[in-house]
Amino acid sequence: MNEVAGDLSAIFKVRREKTAEALAEEFVSLYEKSYPKAVSVFEAGIEDAVTYLSYPGKHHARIRTTNMLERLFKEVKRRTRMVGVFPNETSATTAVTTTA
Repeated sequence: MNEVAGDLSAIFKVRREKTAEALAEEFVSLYEKSYPKAVSVFEAGIEDAVTYLSYPGKHHARIRTTNMLERLFKEVKRRTRMVGVFPNETSATTAVTTTA
């Protein structure tokens, strides 16, 4: 399994689309007899998975990872968290004395 995982990750570490295609074809030929279902799923999705390679190299990391999206969700969650009415006891007592 480690060998399969290594071969699979090598496809996504390249910088050129043609290299990824060549590695994908080699991957299919190596493992289609041992893992036919997995290879058929791989073949169905590999073209979409390496689409990021058709863009300039400096954009690859941002396109192929979800880090930016995860950061956005984290920021939205942070900003929408319910904040207590009074952050500390001093502000609570100050509010009570000023309204009375």
